Amino acid sequence: MEDLLGLGLDSVSPVTAAPQVNTNLAPSQTESLKETSAATTVATETLSQPQTTPATASPTDIAAGKTATNPNSEMFTFKQEEPSTAVLKEIQAKFGGRWKLVRSDPYAEYLKAAGVGLFTRTLAGNSVPEQVFNVRGDQIYVSFHSTLHNQNYVYQLETAVENLVEKSRQSVFASYKDGKLILLLTSLEEGWNKTQGVERFINDLGEHVMIHTCGNVVCRRYFTRLPDLVTLPPLAQ
Repeated sequence: MEDLLGLGLDSVSPVTAAPQVNTNLAPSQTESLKETSAATTVATETLSQPQTTPATASPTDIAAGKTATNPNSEMFTFKQEEPSTAVLKEIQAKFGGRWKLVRSDPYAEYLKAAGVGLFTRTLAGNSVPEQVFNVRGDQIYVSFHSTLHNQNYVYQLETAVENLVEKSRQSVFASYKDGKLILLLTSLEEGWNKTQGVERFINDLGEHVMIHTCGNVVCRRYFTRLPDLVTLPPLAQ
């Protein structure tokens, strides 16, 4: 999101005192000058207030279910709710939290098969992302963050939801069975008819495994769980 433009305070000279009122003026003219002086003082005090810029969400905020920034630099807000069904609670218990990529098949090759452009797939293929997984209400939120590349997604079980996947509009249908969260991605772009699949599960090592498929190309990615970020209280004086 672009930063809000602050007012150029350096070009405004603060008014230190109200202008002198000519006592020879008629009463109505004197009152008019007083009102002008007061308005100028109020305006100057307003301009002197520090200008604030909204901060983008950090992984700490996202893990806490606050806000996140999507690839289009727009904001979406998590629902401040517990998972709405027993199945969603199970999904949150299994996948919820912060994870970091530890090993992967060549991701850029998969992205090439999926029709992603050279520049974007190079950035994504060279990144080592963290992901934050949260279930709020009836929706599943997943955010990927790295130095080179960020992506954010929203899913809903048994419902097709449009997402921007590597700059391509995709209809994503999510289902859950036998401990696996399965995503079916169908392109909404003209002239592209390939479908993609993503299967998530937890392996015997406790790793969060994602298996991406597009046609005959398969990419396996493995994430290890990270401790939740905790803000410690200040030390006692």
